[in-house]
Amino acid sequence: MRDAVQIIGGEYRSRKIEVINADGLRPTASRVRETLFNWLQTTIPGALVIDAFAGTGALGIEALSRGAKRAIFIEKDAKVFRTLEKNLRTLKVPEERYRLIKGSALEVLTAGSSRHQELLELATQYPRQHLFLDPPFFHALYEPLLEALTGNPLLSTLNSLSIEMPVKASFNLETTLAPLQLSREMKTKESKVFLFRAN
Repeated sequence: MRDAVQIIGGEYRSRKIEVINADGLRPTASRVRETLFNWLQTTIPGALVIDAFAGTGALGIEALSRGAKRAIFIEKDAKVFRTLEKNLRTLKVPEERYRLIKGSALEVLTAGSSRHQELLELATQYPRQHLFLDPPFFHALYEPLLEALTGNPLLSTLNSLSIEMPVKASFNLETTLAPLQLSREMKTKESKVFLFRAN
């Protein structure tokens, strides 16, 4: 395996998944993942998780490892998408536990698209839902993403949402992500991570 990240906990603990060299691909650091999943320890079991901007799938796979019922992975880059498929096969994750969407996470998350409607219908079938948002840091995706999420009906179906962004980025997340409310936050040298929850 070339570069790899290790799953931290659960069924696939200590297993490694491949990370390829691709523009904008930046797997969530182990320390950040560990903190995030500590925050989510009562949310993830039995939940549907949506890993938007999935990359090689570290967040969604970690969630499946820790008992998520199903994961939806959304990835646009063809080469990265193939690696994501390979990682799921290598771990022998049962196909009924995940859904792969090859395409733009921004498009899927934008209200009004057919794929967005499909996502909404899927989300309502599970008792809990969590959305992971970790776009490539320097691809100018945060403004259109947050614009797409403002007033988005998906936010009313979610139990929680996490978002990671560059440490110097500044956005009014509380207004954008309403009715979800800020629950936790952390800062590293490179990034800020926020967890929002439903009331």
